[in-house]
Amino acid sequence: MKIKPIGKFFLQAENGAIINDTSFEKITSKWLPLIEKIKNSYLENLGAQVHSIYIRGSIPRGMQVDGFSDMDVFALLYDFEGRWEVAKWQPKLEALLQKEYPFVRDVEIMLSSYSDDFYKKNKRLAMIIKTQSLCLYGKDFNTILPPFFPNQEMILNLTVLKEDLDVFLQKEKITERDCQEITKIIIRSGFEMVMEKEGKFTTDLYLCYQVFSKYFPKEEKEMREMLHLYLNPSTDFAYLSKKIKIIHSKLSSY
Repeated sequence: MKIKPIGKFFLQAENGAIINDTSFEKITSKWLPLIEKIKNSYLENLGAQVHSIYIRGSIPRGMQVDGFSDMDVFALLYDFEGRWEVAKWQPKLEALLQKEYPFVRDVEIMLSSYSDDFYKKNKRLAMIIKTQSLCLYGKDFNTILPPFFPNQEMILNLTVLKEDLDVFLQKEKITERDCQEITKIIIRSGFEMVMEKEGKFTTDLYLCYQVFSKYFPKEEKEMREMLHLYLNPSTDFAYLSKKIKIIHSKLSSY
């Protein structure tokens, strides 16, 4: 697959605050039954324990691509201890949904704990809710959370980049999904390095690559290769490990 200049920056208010541009109107009709089944799976498995359910990513922003977009859904739960846990029923449900709806790539069904002091206890997830999530069920936290700006409070990938790389490099075999996950993390980490200077926010990989290259032109080639590998994933662990170590070494030098 060729690299294409696809993506958009998040909208911002006059003071620079990120505007959440998700809406049900932007979700194409064929994705709605899939979303409804996932929402119902939370309620069937957890019932009254569910405080609220959200969808994030490209789908509620109207930017989904058949065969390439993931279904990313998470719930906040009462009486649950966990910041970001996979639902036990995810593998079985994911297999069923991918068979019934082949246009979805992966299905992520996550759980996190609800708290009256949620903003302080889980600021990273609070940022995701405020800036890029659509409430499917329950009380929407978006309305009571403070605004977020394109600065260090919006960094998700860069702070755990080394940890994620260490986990990846310990694998004996990798799948195409492994390749896409690690290259996506690297590309977004590169953008997060310059996000505050740029004064904008995006999760779209082409724009992340483009903005990073604007500030670090000497590393443009390596970052472009990460984008190529995301679009055309490899399972050659030796090759991918070598490329990742090179770009991580360069990123770490700044």
